Amino acid sequence: MSNIVEANKEFSINSSIDKVWLFFSDIGKLLSCIPDCQNITVKNSDEAEISIKMKLGYISKTFSMLIQVSEKTQNQYLIFKASGDDAELTGKVTLDSKNNLTFIKYNSTITPKSALGKMAISFMGQNLINQQSERFVKCLESKLS
Repeated sequence: MSNIVEANKEFSINSSIDKVWLFFSDIGKLLSCIPDCQNITVKNSDEAEISIKMKLGYISKTFSMLIQVSEKTQNQYLIFKASGDDAELTGKVTLDSKNNLTFIKYNSTITPKSALGKMAISFMGQNLINQQSERFVKCLESKLS
């Protein structure tokens, strides 16, 4: 079994693309929708450090990651990387709009680096990613609709 997990999601929000882009462009606001995020320290408009507390069965762990947006084009897409001792995540978010609906698509790859990260992926794998993705989308919807 591969330790690399893909997270892919497509959804729409009843909001203008300008409003969605403004939210996505504010790294602090965007990261506030990361499930179980405990702390966000914004370094600049394209970089922040976060702490995420996760519970896997009886094990509780706080993960720290540096998030960096490496490329972005207004109202179209952003490319990011998140790295920490336990995992690395790379991804792209694309936006499109029609009739005041904004269509959001994100693709990311999660690569665990620590023993705990590898254990989480092997035990919970895609189910964990799907749960976290759903929570992220619900947060975005509540803040943007």
